[in-house]
Amino acid sequence: MADEEVARSIEEVLNKIVNTTDQSGNMRKELKKTIYENVNTLRNLFVKMQATLKEGTRQKEQTDRETQAMKAELDACRASNNSNTERRLETPREKGVVPQGMTSRQVLSPHDNYPKLYSDAVAGREEKKFKLTLRTKDNHTSDEIKETTEGKSKSN
Repeated sequence: MADEEVARSIEEVLNKIVNTTDQSGNMRKELKKTIYENVNTLRNLFVKMQATLKEGTRQKEQTDRETQAMKAELDACRASNNSNTERRLETPREKGVVPQGMTSRQVLSPHDNYPKLYSDAVAGREEKKFKLTLRTKDNHTSDEIKETTEGKSKSN
């Protein structure tokens, strides 16, 4: 309804411009022709704007319908998940059996849910030694490389 009033108002204004141009006797023909062409262009642009607005409104309504359908589906999923969570078993954390936090690294054992210290997990394994070979781009001597790496490791 408001769109019809706006369309009618714009059409009235454009008609007034055309009528004023017709009534003016001292305007050159070229100027009148330019005014008529501009009024015609404005009318065409207005029609295109209305078509674009209608298309946008149609797309918005379609998107709203899709959104409502998705919300209904989501609510149905949530309702079915709520019934499934009631049947879920309690975890030790929910029962209140939570071991105190430890400051060292922890590893979970595969059979129970209680954390195990990293040092307990690797206990009994033999210590391995590795060799490291360093080479530089500038062919430094081995003593220079040792001094450089030792200096950097001491600073960290």
